Amino acid sequence: MPNKDYLQFVLFTKSYYHKDEYGKPIIEITCTEEAKDLFFCIGKYRYFKYALENVISLTRKSSYLLYLYIRHNRYRIQWDIDIEELRDSVLDCKGKKTYYEFKEFKKSILDPAVEEINNKTDCHFTYEAIKRGRKVAKIKFITAPQLPETVPQLPEQCGADDEVTDRRDIISQLHQACQCAFSRDEIQSAYIFAKTFVHDKAITVYFEQTYLRLLQVEKKRKIRNRFSYFYQMICNDAEKRRNEQQDNEQTIGYPPSYDIAEYESTSVLDEWDD
Repeated sequence: MPNKDYLQFVLFTKSYYHKDEYGKPIIEITCTEEAKDLFFCIGKYRYFKYALENVISLTRKSSYLLYLYIRHNRYRIQWDIDIEELRDSVLDCKGKKTYYEFKEFKKSILDPAVEEINNKTDCHFTYEAIKRGRKVAKIKFITAPQLPETVPQLPEQCGADDEVTDRRDIISQLHQACQCAFSRDEIQSAYIFAKTFVHDKAITVYFEQTYLRLLQVEKKRKIRNRFSYFYQMICNDAEKRRNEQQDNEQTIGYPPSYDIAEYESTSVLDEWDD
């Protein structure tokens, strides 16, 4: 405490180990009310939270640090950061002269971290190196807005069995429209965002056309993470639609029917402490 007194908390009151109907081990932990306050009262205690499953498989320190940074900023969709700040502050490489050369920093730190995060977490993003003269001065990150977390729901929570069935049918159609190139979870995450500006009656055609656009790009250059690129194409379309509607609103006065701000949730992290 600030006055040098101490507080001690009992965090957990019960742990329950069991297996679900598929034999998957489950550990349920019950915590005290004080523990809930400490863990989840972000504004008061300036702690951060994120889905532990997204970082537990990360093997690099740089991957973990970059993941926190991306989660903190991805609502911005695109942004720049000075290469020195990224290297020294974000990825904690200050004083390591080996990484002062961008080529070595990219090879040993940045690219491995980006690849691991894209493959193992809920963040999908790319980056571009921005040069000033012959040297790289900034890194531009390009990522999608944070999606609302999907929580499995029972039919009675959804309203009716047929609503759940309809969603499964749509995911199956979109899965086939993309030639089964992505997992169903990836298709569902793309669908959740795409349906904010594409009607369900047209969304299958939209996914098919977007995937064909992806194949056209692949004929010209190699794409390292195909789903990340596919998802970014959808985000770009959404941004274009939003700009068109804003122009219509300014010139004609029509209220916009699509609001991307609904899905640009604030960061799951508080501002980083100095």
